Amino acid sequence: MSTLTLSTYSRHRSIATQARKKAEEEARKRAAAIAKAEAEAKAAAEARAAEEAKAKAQAKGLVAAVAIKQAKDQEAAVAEASKKAEAAAAAEAEAQVAAEAASREAAAARKRADSEASTLADLKRKASALEKDAKAAGATIPDLDKPEPKAAKSAKKGKKSSGGSKKRKSEAISEEEPAAEASGGDGDMDMTAVNKLTADKLKKELKKRKLDDKGKKAELKARLVEALGL
Repeated sequence: MSTLTLSTYSRHRSIATQARKKAEEEARKRAAAIAKAEAEAKAAAEARAAEEAKAKAQAKGLVAAVAIKQAKDQEAAVAEASKKAEAAAAAEAEAQVAAEAASREAAAARKRADSEASTLADLKRKASALEKDAKAAGATIPDLDKPEPKAAKSAKKGKKSSGGSKKRKSEAISEEEPAAEASGGDGDMDMTAVNKLTADKLKKELKKRKLDDKGKKAELKARLVEALGL
């Protein structure tokens, strides 16, 4: 082989070697880029999977929370219904006891009413028999249901003489003295006269009748009224 041919061969070989190295370098770069892209795609896929798993877990947790709340609400509703049922049962029992007590009281009242009616009937029969006997004996039966008539005021007036020589005698009574003070006996004193008496005059009237003259005016008045039989 000539020197020219060897030099050309060496040059071509060197070019081929450089071209091969460049091609290998580009191939490595492409492989690295592909590997990087695949790694990024894988990481993105894993991230998406993690997000989806997290979303699913959150959804499941929300569903579980809703279910727990519903269960608690249902439990509270059942407890409230049970409480109301117990209260209603207690109220019904109390009402039943009250009804039984009312029934017993009504029965006792009816029994008392029957007894009183029987007693009243006996009294009516006895009164009728007594009235019949009294009427047969000629007695007058007063009507006790009527109010007692008030005592008429008695005012004594002197009689004038035919010749006009005798004059009516009268006691000098002051304007402050009641009319009863001027009268000489108990028969001339009524409730109107007693009401006009002062405490001192009440004591005086009680002393005249030899009665106790101690106490307040109301007591003195009541004592005098009792003594007069008013």
